[in-house]
Amino acid sequence: MKTWMHQPRNIDVSHYVDRYWWLEVGESDSGYEPALLIPNPNANLIFTLPTQQYSYQQDQQELVGQGSHLLHLCSKAISINDQGSIIRLGIKFKAGALYALFGIEGSETQNTVTSDLSLLHPSFTLANIRQLIDTDYASAKEADQIKYSVDNVIERLDNLFSQVIQLAKEDRHSILVRDALSLLADNSSVGVETKLFCSRRTLERAFLRVTGVSIKQYEMMIRLDAVLMYIFKNVTDPKNDTRITEPDWADIAQHFGFSDQPHLIRQLKQAIGHTPNKYLNTRNLIIDVYGDFE
Repeated sequence: MKTWMHQPRNIDVSHYVDRYWWLEVGESDSGYEPALLIPNPNANLIFTLPTQQYSYQQDQQELVGQGSHLLHLCSKAISINDQGSIIRLGIKFKAGALYALFGIEGSETQNTVTSDLSLLHPSFTLANIRQLIDTDYASAKEADQIKYSVDNVIERLDNLFSQVIQLAKEDRHSILVRDALSLLADNSSVGVETKLFCSRRTLERAFLRVTGVSIKQYEMMIRLDAVLMYIFKNVTDPKNDTRITEPDWADIAQHFGFSDQPHLIRQLKQAIGHTPNKYLNTRNLIIDVYGDFE
């Protein structure tokens, strides 16, 4: 399995795009198992070959299709049921970016897939996508070619999204939410409306409209993602899927701001459908298979 992830190098693009990522799984990669994408506020635009199948399972709903597509924000965990070899080039957007770039309201599109990318922007053509995937990375198999190839992909993606953001029409809602997200990166949401000189009701309505989730939901998604990443890095050895230490759940709960251990376990079970111990035992969950590779 080959993966990489990089932030945009264009500063203007980085206001909307969190990172670019690559996922390549061959037929011989027997260790790769279907993964679970945990609830998160980030949409992913996925460029792939037109014949590449995709299958997402969420509760009783199945989202299936083929080719490039946009996976909107997930308010519930989604099982990614990939089969066979996979080549995917992804763009992980920042929360609320789809509203600013394409006028897409998050509350209307969560847990859905858009398969016709021409509806988003005229630059998302089959020719452009094939050029990004085929020419620059998939054909570069030698180790000394990979870095140049990846750099080339990043440059072309930056150029592509430089065109996209020229058509962005940010309104007062997107500007307010962008300022709120900047504050939430290092602060609790308590009293954040005062710093933004607006009412809590105004902020909540704008936040739901732009991101698709409430401020409380957003904070919990970010916190749980941090918890699972901590577990991934500190409790298990990703090379052989074995535990390197037994987790102190009470200590983890306190460290990440949960009231107690039962509160943390309830939230994790609600988010991923597993208790923490079952998560550690199954090890078929990737923290965020679209964009966070370790």
